[in-house]
Amino acid sequence: MLPLVESFVFTDRIRTDCKGIAYPQLRFEGFGINDEDPFFIPMKIEEMEDHGLGDILPTNPAKVIIENVRKRKGLICDSKIVQDGEK
Repeated sequence: MLPLVESFVFTDRIRTDCKGIAYPQLRFEGFGINDEDPFFIPMKIEEMEDHGLGDILPTNPAKVIIENVRKRKGLICDSKIVQDGEK
């Protein structure tokens, strides 16, 4: 079983590593629901104590998947390209 998100990278990697001699045939088997909220921001004091504040929040897998799909499709992403820049 391979997550759909990983299958895009897997197919390209197999083709490049095998120099085009082999290619995978993937079949959709089902789906699972990710219960995490991709846009979660701790607001309550208890949530802030459990998860932290600002940049120290752990990476949210649902948010990472959404950002990767947006990059692959050429849509607007929330990530910062330039951290500190000068004009």
